Amino acid sequence: MVLLFLVSLLTPSGVFQGQVFDATTRAPVPFAEVEVAPAGLKVIADSLGSFQVNTDGLDEKFTITVSRLGYETRVWKDVTVDKTTVFYLLPRAIPVSGVTSTASRLGALVAVAQPLAVIKNEPSRTQGFNDVGGVIGADGGAQINDYGNLTTVMLRGANAEQTVVMLDGVRLNSSLNNIADLSLIPLVFAEEVEVMRGGASALYGANPIGGVVNIKTPEPKKGGARVGLGVGSLGRRNGSVVISVPGTVNFLFAGGLLQSKNRWSYRDALDSVRTRLNCDISRGDLLLKSQTRFWDRHYLSFSGVLGVADRGSPGPISFPSDSARLRDSRLMTILGYDLQESDNARLSCRFSHQRTWQNYFNPSIYFTANDTHQIYQTGVNLNQWFSPLRWFTGNLGLESFIEQAKSTKVGSPNRTTTALYLEVGISGGGLELKPAVRYDLLMSKGGLTGEVPVKRSYGAVSPKLALIVSRFYPMSFYLGVNRSFRAPTFNELWWPDDGWTAGNAGLAPEFGTGIDGGVGYEMAGKGRLRLGVYGTQFSNLIQWLPDNNLKYQPVNVASATVSGGELEADFGFGWFGFNLNATLQRCRTEGKVLPYRPLLSGKGRVWLAYLGNNEPPVVKLLLSGRAVSNRFTNKDNTDTLPKFAIFDAEMVIDPIRALTWKNNWHCQLALGCRNIFNQQYQEIKDYPLPDMNVYLEIDIGL
Repeated sequence: MVLLFLVSLLTPSGVFQGQVFDATTRAPVPFAEVEVAPAGLKVIADSLGSFQVNTDGLDEKFTITVSRLGYETRVWKDVTVDKTTVFYLLPRAIPVSGVTSTASRLGALVAVAQPLAVIKNEPSRTQGFNDVGGVIGADGGAQINDYGNLTTVMLRGANAEQTVVMLDGVRLNSSLNNIADLSLIPLVFAEEVEVMRGGASALYGANPIGGVVNIKTPEPKKGGARVGLGVGSLGRRNGSVVISVPGTVNFLFAGGLLQSKNRWSYRDALDSVRTRLNCDISRGDLLLKSQTRFWDRHYLSFSGVLGVADRGSPGPISFPSDSARLRDSRLMTILGYDLQESDNARLSCRFSHQRTWQNYFNPSIYFTANDTHQIYQTGVNLNQWFSPLRWFTGNLGLESFIEQAKSTKVGSPNRTTTALYLEVGISGGGLELKPAVRYDLLMSKGGLTGEVPVKRSYGAVSPKLALIVSRFYPMSFYLGVNRSFRAPTFNELWWPDDGWTAGNAGLAPEFGTGIDGGVGYEMAGKGRLRLGVYGTQFSNLIQWLPDNNLKYQPVNVASATVSGGELEADFGFGWFGFNLNATLQRCRTEGKVLPYRPLLSGKGRVWLAYLGNNEPPVVKLLLSGRAVSNRFTNKDNTDTLPKFAIFDAEMVIDPIRALTWKNNWHCQLALGCRNIFNQQYQEIKDYPLPDMNVYLEIDIGL
């Protein structure tokens, strides 16, 4: 607003100055059409939403009508020529499925220098993955731990328990162990994946010391249908469908099926060739979404997810199991309500309910088990977004959720979390300051059936401050500090005393205090480059240690320090492009390196394309690779996994565009090979991963 006022002073007399903004994101709306009545003048705003109208012949007061594809046409009456005006347009469909961005609930400016990666799951990307873990592992600066039939994610040296995974803003981490298994999330559910590195408790409460991964499902924005089919080595068969029907009520249906035998050869410690058994998986998933608007500025949304899986649980090759099975099911519902109160205020409410069920069955005579776990998570979130001034934006939120478990191992514990948070954005002159603070009150109760329940409660204050500098475009800068925490899991609190192990109801949360910075460079329309550094001090870390009777219990005794640097590059020049992500980090505790934290890791991709008529490529060739340095596998640093480098190759062809340049249909064939040099490698000790394998996929859409 201040800038527009200064511009108005410099604007010649006889000219009316205005600017058009998005009412939800506060970003300029480019190329909007502006009509002035009754004079009948029409002008088009520029790329920054600014426009000028010659006032010669205009009345003292006139009417402005602003329109733009994707926005509601709005009319302003009694506009005067003597002041500069800001015009806000409302999107036709306000996003109501989940959080706007894991970097900020405000959804404000995102500079290249920020530690945020947005991974688009497009048909022309390298695919051949069974689940969303493969896409995250190939991009985004994340470390993936692949056990062959179970996948977790780690960010910036924090372990999987200290990293939050969300689906449309609803966390997927299990209350029992705080693990989110990415192998249960199909690719058809991931329209895009946001990976935000760095502590985020100020925005999302317990557990994101390393960061947040938010998987955003497709939205019913426009009509269409897509069908995908795939086959490959290891007995892989998969299929998916997405149908979107917009209207007064927008609908979207998505579903996926996967079957894979997952048998591959590996060499054991004696260099004998063996076959990895009991890694098969069968999985089916459904997604239903609907959105509607009523009473002009009121929006309702519903999202439902159902997933079932049956898979083997092979265990490590040092103690394999050819018959252990895991059966999983998940039901999730999200109900959303949004009220666009005005151009400068929006109220959002989300209610979510999630039920997960897991059964582990092992008939082995050496290790019999039949454990069943049920987890219920119910939450409500109220957000009041407001922007009374152009340079000031705020988000005040109240959140509450209940976690309950029914487990054959730890009984029926529960935890209630109530939180209040505030995030503010102050911007101007290419600078943006984002302070945020959140208070969480956690109340837990647990104990085995028949025992007197034990109650525990504690509170945590989580601040965060970020500064973003973008005034020196194409350069940008970022600096942030934060304090985050992880709550003890149900297993750590309430594990029964079996003579060998026992939980500890007196555990305190783990804490991480972090600082990070970055500098980014953006080449308009071509790509971006980012260099970043970070450091985190961990305290109160939970470790399972033996007492005088050699009984293991979790206790808060450890501390650790993580520091590192990141390099990210992503460039595309039409027919050629590449991206690169490299991390150098040092993770230590008590003079030792933390297990499974490599000193150096990197991934990259190079592609060549034949574009045809300057549209999506007719033929695209891709070569990608990933390398990891040596890793210690134990806290004493006496055992090491060797370094590895694996490479993948793929060719994507659009046969319809190869024959006709203009067609509403697309049909993409992808032929690829994973691990083309047949590298023998492990990400986790005694969990060998597949050797060379090929796949063929087809994606047809309208």
